[in-house]
Amino acid sequence: MASPEYDIRILIAEDDEDDLLLFRELITEGTGWDYYYRRYAKVIVDSAPTREDVVRKLAESKYDLFFLDYRLGESNGLDILKDIREKGYTLPVIMLTGQGDQEVAVQAMKSGATDYLVKSGLTSENLSKAVRHAINLHKEENQRIQAEESLKAQGLLLQGVSEAAIRLLTVYDHESSIKEALEIAGKAGNMDRAYIFQNHPHPENGEGAFSLK
Repeated sequence: MASPEYDIRILIAEDDEDDLLLFRELITEGTGWDYYYRRYAKVIVDSAPTREDVVRKLAESKYDLFFLDYRLGESNGLDILKDIREKGYTLPVIMLTGQGDQEVAVQAMKSGATDYLVKSGLTSENLSKAVRHAINLHKEENQRIQAEESLKAQGLLLQGVSEAAIRLLTVYDHESSIKEALEIAGKAGNMDRAYIFQNHPHPENGEGAFSLK
């Protein structure tokens, strides 16, 4: 078998050793990773039995998926979820609980969970569905954010070009108008510098030659 081309990292916040062992087995059984990642992907599962471990693990490594127990020792999973979202972690999070409490599910989704699973009813099948759902939602969200950022950048650039053109048409001093127009366009395009090249046509054959002005 070929060596893994892509490592899929999963973090499980769970303080019960038996539940953790079962969960590791279910994860590696049939989640269909090759459907989302390159062939021969290797699944790496890390565990965090305490809130402090969660914070440390997320700071040390980049994870593709995070399973969070609703009761992690004396900590509340919802508080942990809110905390990591406030810290800027956007990875998909699936909340786990020992009871099918719909109110907890609602609170988890409001706090930024991607999905919610009851540990007592876990199977490789429903776990696979939850994983696929979480990954799809995360990809769609990233695509939406990228599209919004791209549209915003395009809008700012167009506005800057428009303002620069107005300066060229309304400022009487040619040198000043060019300088101001470049500053406006550069700022709008998030550029730190701009260059002007002057055209020097050959006096005999008319071929172009350029020099930095």
